[in-house]
Amino acid sequence: LPQYPHGQFWPALRGLVWPPSNCPRCRSAIRWYDNIPVLGWLLLRGRCRDCRMAISPRYPLIELVNGLLFLGLYWLEVPLGMRVPLSESCLFSDLGPQVVPGLGPWSPVVWVHLRFLYHLVLVEALLAASLIDLRLMIIPDTVPLPAMAVGVVGATLVGRLHLIPVWFQ
Repeated sequence: LPQYPHGQFWPALRGLVWPPSNCPRCRSAIRWYDNIPVLGWLLLRGRCRDCRMAISPRYPLIELVNGLLFLGLYWLEVPLGMRVPLSESCLFSDLGPQVVPGLGPWSPVVWVHLRFLYHLVLVEALLAASLIDLRLMIIPDTVPLPAMAVGVVGATLVGRLHLIPVWFQ
């Protein structure tokens, strides 16, 4: 994302998908099985499959932190266990999205998982912005703007996706 100059919002977002990942030295495409987080780097012993150029350990470290962040957020927001009631979540509240009247065909469990995905997008944007800022001392618009759009749309449509215990306990 920070490779694009200021003001090139759409090309930077398109750059997340195309062109696919490749080695910066030999330009060979990174195979899908080499792109598995952490495991791909370990199996390749931190080197490109084709030219054997060293791949920075920063990449698997960030992938590991990201995975642990996903697990931690899930552990906090969704109660664990097969028959555990939603009230066992540390973020459960009578004012949460799972008690909105008129849920229709969606169960309260679906709402808890949708809230988790919503928070995951926002936390992921914070992590990406923090790591880019740490390295380059800039935060490109391509990081906070999509997350801000998700935040505004989610809060407008549902209105009960916030972290309630932070505000009233």
